Amino acid sequence: MRKWGWAATAAGAGAAVAGVMTARWRAGSREARQAIAGRHIVRKAITLAAEPERVFDMWRDASTHSRIRDFEVTAVSDNRWHWRRELPGGRHAEWDTVFTHEQRPERLEWRSENGGPRWGVFHQGVLHLRPAHNGQETELRLSLELSLAQNLLWVRPRIEYGVERALRRFRQLVETGELSTVAGQPAYGQEGGRMGKAA
Repeated sequence: MRKWGWAATAAGAGAAVAGVMTARWRAGSREARQAIAGRHIVRKAITLAAEPERVFDMWRDASTHSRIRDFEVTAVSDNRWHWRRELPGGRHAEWDTVFTHEQRPERLEWRSENGGPRWGVFHQGVLHLRPAHNGQETELRLSLELSLAQNLLWVRPRIEYGVERALRRFRQLVETGELSTVAGQPAYGQEGGRMGKAA
């Protein structure tokens, strides 16, 4: 889940068509609606050595995501976060996420806003938590529905890698209260732990 820098990757790839897509989308043209035609589901599941309430509260904290991802995440209001990442050449990628359903400590739903037409990436997500081992552990299931512009379909593997990485870092932060340095992190594909695709 840093290259949950997936949005930044998409932003860089989509910048060349940003103005055209935005204008067409706002005009409600059929061509613009068809441009966002690649819909993909990313599902991941992990088990954390912490109670569901702690897991939920840490996920719901914007500062957590600033630590586990390559973005500056700011809580604009109780149900809206703003995401921003600096890009080469003085550019930046940014968008909002809005929480649409919250049931602590079991379920959280959200969708992206504002950045979609500009970068050609939309997503909506669902976080589901379930207690395990007498409530001492938590099964976390994350589902993301991605809508990608046709010229950005190639970024999906990078998005999946970003999701996995962010989840590994989130588990480390929840269980230990800190994150290892870059030098101390195992290479991708070598980290142990309870990670898999959600059924």
